[in-house]
Amino acid sequence: MGPPAAPVLPEASLPKAGAGAAAPGILAGETIGTGVGPLGALSPTPITPEVTGANPRWGAMAWGLAAAVCVIIGWLPFLAQSGRVAVDDDWHFFYHQYEAVCRTIVEYHQFPFWNAWHTGGTPLFGHPLVGVFGIETLLSLLLGTVVGLNLAVSVYLGIGCWGMWLLLADWLDSRLARFWGTVLFGLQGALALHVAAGHVVMLGVAWLPLILHLAPRVRRSRTAAVTLGLLLALVVNGAIHYHTVHFMIGLGCFFCVQLCRHWREREFRLNLLGMSLLVLTLCLYRWVVCSEVFLEFPREMDIPIKVPLWMLLKALVWPGQHAGSFYPDPVPGWLKWHEMGAYVGVIALGLFLFSAFRRPRWWHVAAFITALLAIDSATHWLPGYWLRELPVFKSMWVVTRWRLYSVVFIILGAAGGLDLLLKRFPMSSIAGKVVRVLPALSIAGLLYNQHYQWRHAHWESEGGLLSAVHLESSTLVSSGNVEFHPYAAVHRGVGMLFAYEPLFGYPTRYHKGCALDYRTCRIGVEDPRYPGEVAGLVSPLPQQDVDWSPNRIRVGLDLPNLIYVNQNPGSYWRLNGVQLFPGWPTVAMEESLVFACTRPGEYVLAAVPPGHQRALRLTLAAGFLLLVFAIGPWRQAKGLTGSGPSVS
Repeated sequence: MGPPAAPVLPEASLPKAGAGAAAPGILAGETIGTGVGPLGALSPTPITPEVTGANPRWGAMAWGLAAAVCVIIGWLPFLAQSGRVAVDDDWHFFYHQYEAVCRTIVEYHQFPFWNAWHTGGTPLFGHPLVGVFGIETLLSLLLGTVVGLNLAVSVYLGIGCWGMWLLLADWLDSRLARFWGTVLFGLQGALALHVAAGHVVMLGVAWLPLILHLAPRVRRSRTAAVTLGLLLALVVNGAIHYHTVHFMIGLGCFFCVQLCRHWREREFRLNLLGMSLLVLTLCLYRWVVCSEVFLEFPREMDIPIKVPLWMLLKALVWPGQHAGSFYPDPVPGWLKWHEMGAYVGVIALGLFLFSAFRRPRWWHVAAFITALLAIDSATHWLPGYWLRELPVFKSMWVVTRWRLYSVVFIILGAAGGLDLLLKRFPMSSIAGKVVRVLPALSIAGLLYNQHYQWRHAHWESEGGLLSAVHLESSTLVSSGNVEFHPYAAVHRGVGMLFAYEPLFGYPTRYHKGCALDYRTCRIGVEDPRYPGEVAGLVSPLPQQDVDWSPNRIRVGLDLPNLIYVNQNPGSYWRLNGVQLFPGWPTVAMEESLVFACTRPGEYVLAAVPPGHQRALRLTLAAGFLLLVFAIGPWRQAKGLTGSGPSVS
């Protein structure tokens, strides 16, 4: 006996059945569209429940568990090394930064505004690539930097796979197609290559499926609006990187179109305003402080990139890729294969193209646009050329990273193609059996590619790296040694004067995570002139009169003196609450931090972002508006639904 017939509704108001039935009153998103018309013009095709009788959630959980097992198997080579230090490419930078965050919080009980162990002192919370309020910091504090940062990769992957499972449920009928699409996302080659190269910030793309799942629901659901606001706060308070800018601009355009189409809907206006105030309250402080640093070090680069289409196709279908695959590099001298690889396999690409011809939807258009942006920023008549001329985008010159979004959209199209074939060919037919074998063949290729890629990754034991650092300090001792591993140096209390800093641009001479061409006035302990980290230039300064910590240095004086601090001067430093170097840049490596103490007493030198007060005032103002709005119009509004994301 089948399910009772559903009432006929206008197409634009039909909610998704099955998994979506657990979220009454929420549309799967007429604002995204099934076709290739204007943004926000169409709605998802309504589908019927797959399972009748037994609880459908148990079947969904079984498929979801199977997808998780496949993804875990693919990432086992990485998970098996979770207690060791990855040493390829940029891993050193992130281990180094998050170890500084942990030491500042755990040992000194301070908020990590300043990284005293990095390149003579640089902003820490204000660094766009370091998420003090992110998943990485939480896990590093709980488990230690190495294990915590490695485990954060798994958490991001889990978030991405869960989001893809929910997103596919909005659009597809078959759980086999949802299962396969989820595994495709977890085992795709693009994310794995970036992780192997230490590009931890690229894991932010894992938020995209959840964003695509929640954004259309904001129109009808207060809970979806709050959930999306909290999610965006996690994105911004993590790494402010390519994906952060893309997400915010994309959502801004999406909601502007929505607002124009549904301006009369009070519920939508309230939800959108509440979500915006929530994001501002949770993100303004971070955004203002990071913007100060970014505007001083925009790292704008005029490097047009043009990658042939056949190279992108090879990146998508060639099994067995790693960071050094193929010669020459996609952009010789600049980009290696980890900035190009994007394996999903022939089956996935074939089913994507099949679905594009049989049933074109918004993700086919999105895949085409992002792929075009990923391969060409040099041709004048293409959008990539003009996009890189815009502010902020001038700094995001590695356009091949657009392919991370292309892969997500290709996965949606591939799963949609499988869904079409499963509906066309029943299990009893030979064609139906062949179709149902395709996901297994695809997953076999994905597993092979993962294990091949991780065979080329390099790891070292934490103990071995620590033993190689022959210096040690309970606070800080600066060193010009470029052989130390940056993470091990911070762990030992050693500040590396030449540690690589991405904001300063690409060094011409690079060695083991150090930039050999940096010019600095900081003095390393190897230099006979080394006076210590805090010293008196007029008369010796007894060490018992100095209380050193990463963000605060207290000096007690019986006589006037001239104090030298072996840190980069700049706009962060305040002496007894007064900005010491007003108008200076954040970091002035080629200047000296010296201040005069004209009378006896206690002097406190503290590192505080120059925009701290302004950012705090803006945050408090946004929080106050959110509170008034939440207990006023939003709470009193009638007819608001509270359903959130479905888990079936």
